[in-house]
Amino acid sequence: MRTQRLELKYKGKAHVGIQLDMWHDPSTHTSHACITVTTVSEPLGEWHDKKTQPQLFLCSEIISFSRFPFGSKTGANISEWFTIELDKVGIKAASISGITPDGAADGQAGLVLAGFGEKVDTCHLHQLQRGLLYCIGVAGAVSKNPEAKKLIRDHNRIVQLTRQSGAMAKAVRDAQAAAGVPEHKLAVTKKGCATRSGGTSQILTRNCMLRVNP
Repeated sequence: MRTQRLELKYKGKAHVGIQLDMWHDPSTHTSHACITVTTVSEPLGEWHDKKTQPQLFLCSEIISFSRFPFGSKTGANISEWFTIELDKVGIKAASISGITPDGAADGQAGLVLAGFGEKVDTCHLHQLQRGLLYCIGVAGAVSKNPEAKKLIRDHNRIVQLTRQSGAMAKAVRDAQAAAGVPEHKLAVTKKGCATRSGGTSQILTRNCMLRVNP
């Protein structure tokens, strides 16, 4: 494999960066995980046009993409899984220059337990997303914005009711039809993602649209 060839080329020195992401599928109650390896090296082979010869070659490869094998995503389980996956492709700890995981606490704990704490640099986009969730009051042990949290909870209940009650869903459609909305433009409440502020925005926008223009 390419990772094994790189191990021989760099003689155990740090030469790979790793990105780790994990997510949960609520519909099947299963978790999935992905490990991507990124390397930067000088180009190989002869180039006919010396003026356009690239100075560096960036390559990203997925070395593991599968259902998480353990029943729960604890730090200990993630640590064991991560170590096993690296062993499969022959990547040694000394070969890793840095690891960028998502912002989840369990993944952070797993990397620390696996001995990679000093090499971790959390994904900036996940940190930004987490910050937004704190701003709207839905993250943290104590809400920083209880008014927004209550408003979002009320909107989520509207979505839940239209999904659980056929009569409620029909009433929403009938109200739009009575207002002259064409059948092909009838809208329904939108289900978002609890860990994404963008999903929350879509929920509120759709609910408000249905309220103003039923």
